[in-house]
Amino acid sequence: MITKEFLQYTGFCAPIISSLGCAIMLVLFRHTHAKSEEGTLHRLLVSYFLLVSLGWICSLVYVYLPLLYVRINVLFYLIVFWSQVVFYQFIYTLTRLPGEKPFSRIHLSLIHISEPTRLALIS
Repeated sequence: MITKEFLQYTGFCAPIISSLGCAIMLVLFRHTHAKSEEGTLHRLLVSYFLLVSLGWICSLVYVYLPLLYVRINVLFYLIVFWSQVVFYQFIYTLTRLPGEKPFSRIHLSLIHISEPTRLALIS
């Protein structure tokens, strides 16, 4: 019989398990991506799924270990921002037209430095 505690701990792990499963499948099928653009898309998807799973792990830490979450608060905000940037870069790479300017990372790196620092100083 499945107990309530078992469901409580494992029910929230479904997004973690699914994103890690997708990342593992992408890593295992790496050899099928011969072109460099497909390799870039592949790396971006693996990065995205790993970041999403880390974000969900941080969410579980917030619920079950609040004292530890206080220490990894800035890491959680970085993961949230980086996952959005990686997803944006994936869409940009997927829909880019030939001859278009390459993806600029300079303006996005300022968000990663300034926003978590500001949030850490507030809390």
